[in-house]
Amino acid sequence: MSLFTFLRGLVQHHSLKTPDLSKLFEYYFFDHKYYLHQDSTTENFASLLNISVEEVDHISTSFHGVNFTSLIDQQRYQFLIKELENPINSNLSIESVIKLCGFENIQTFYHSIKSTKILTGGIKEENNHTESIINAVEEMKKQIEEQQKEVS
Repeated sequence: MSLFTFLRGLVQHHSLKTPDLSKLFEYYFFDHKYYLHQDSTTENFASLLNISVEEVDHISTSFHGVNFTSLIDQQRYQFLIKELENPINSNLSIESVIKLCGFENIQTFYHSIKSTKILTGGIKEENNHTESIINAVEEMKKQIEEQQKEVS
């Protein structure tokens, strides 16, 4: 039995006892950090919770002010900021930390930033990515905080 099948069965069993889908959403998305999985998608999450893609986006938009894909990106960025500041990761490369935060690779990270327009200027791809990424992360942090203030 695959882990995915096991988790889906567990969620289905749990959902019969908990009619409030938003609590189920919060539990698996935030408490279990679903967003850190590289294969995190609206479709996969909907399947895990045994609900429709539309319901996932509705819950995300209603409670967090953004669609599910944007919520994944926001949480990954926030986690990335914390991990970059964590001294335990000082020996890891920026690319490694990015992967640990759910991005498949640095190009996926760049694409995510550009496609969600989290950065107004984007990131210039250079041979030395470190300074660009650190500056980008700082900019993301400010923009995420501003978005959260708007939602509140």
